[in-house]
Amino acid sequence: MSATAVPLRNAYTTVTQVIPPPTSTEPGQMIYTIGPLQKFLKGKPKLLGSVQITIGLLKLLLGIVMMVMNSYMSTVFGGIAFGFAWMYIITGSLAVSASINLNHRVVRGALVMNVISLITAAIIFAVFLAFLVSAQWCSPSDNCSVINVILVVLVICSIIQFIISICVSVFACKAAWSDEPSVSFR
Repeated sequence: MSATAVPLRNAYTTVTQVIPPPTSTEPGQMIYTIGPLQKFLKGKPKLLGSVQITIGLLKLLLGIVMMVMNSYMSTVFGGIAFGFAWMYIITGSLAVSASINLNHRVVRGALVMNVISLITAAIIFAVFLAFLVSAQWCSPSDNCSVINVILVVLVICSIIQFIISICVSVFACKAAWSDEPSVSFR
């Protein structure tokens, strides 16, 4: 079977959009994404997700240290820090994953987890700060100074987590709920 090509006269090609560099640098997988998902990458989600994972690991370690102490309140604070540390690690992992695999579902998942992380960081900040300000909960037999230092570090980590969750949520919201179409080329 032979096909003959018919030359076209006055055929013009108009380029309306330039394809940006690939979003995935894995060998053999070149994915070009055009559209609103590029807005998500402007927020540096891989860097911010890495910081969220680091904060989660720090809270995990501090929670273990507080749970080992022989005070009832330090065990409660340690349990709170230990429990929510896993959520921060998962939230950061989703942000990193969303920056590597640009997909609307993954970006929306990162958005949801960052909003939940934002709310819990605010609650933990308020609870830890309230107990830090009122020194009445600490009995003389407890290591109050060590617990207070750990609480200060946990409060600072909660503030950082709150700010990072806001940043990632804003960029994810811009990308996930945009009306612009998204085109991916392999």
